[in-house]
Amino acid sequence: MTVLDKVLTILGKPLASRFVAGDTVEDALRVAQKLNNNGFEAIINFLGEAIEDSHQIPAHTKIYYQLIVEIRHRKLHARISIKPSQLGLAISTLDYFRHLADIAATCLLHGVPLEIDMEEEGMSVSIIEASISLKSIMPELELRQTVAVNHVDAMNYLHKLTATGIKVRLCKGAYPSKYNEEQITQKFLSAVSYLRCTKLNYEFATHDSGLLYVIS
Repeated sequence: MTVLDKVLTILGKPLASRFVAGDTVEDALRVAQKLNNNGFEAIINFLGEAIEDSHQIPAHTKIYYQLIVEIRHRKLHARISIKPSQLGLAISTLDYFRHLADIAATCLLHGVPLEIDMEEEGMSVSIIEASISLKSIMPELELRQTVAVNHVDAMNYLHKLTATGIKVRLCKGAYPSKYNEEQITQKFLSAVSYLRCTKLNYEFATHDSGLLYVIS
């Protein structure tokens, strides 16, 4: 169970070890509360991507339901973040959307924001389309989509997401890419310039201190 704080992620400090909350939901919630006490928002995700057996998915969604209810009950300033492949995207796009919509409906009911992480480039179109569809049927849902600029169509995704009113968390991307580091940095800067022209609440996530200096 990992809890990451958006502000410290943006600052780019090598503090990941501070946000490994433990092995239980209670561990994650406890660390989230500590972050809140220090003035930070928490992002909570349950590790376990690349599910290949659909029978594993209900157990994962149950944990997210528990997290959502507890975030509301404890009045935490936190959101949950999910990996699409954890909800079966690699198995079935329809089943993924069904599980995603169930979690989103629970988030909407309890007023808890939802973030959808990005994965390898081959899944990106399905991820973006599902997020846009989700926002269209739940316009009041506070939804944020991570966009990896090392994907070929990253700018196109940004245009589609922002046009739909979906918030964006911009990152360089952790999966293999056709671009080198210099090209990825330039794509990141272009995306930053675009997002700054929107009225949406965007976030930048990177550990690149030099890049942070440029965009600050």
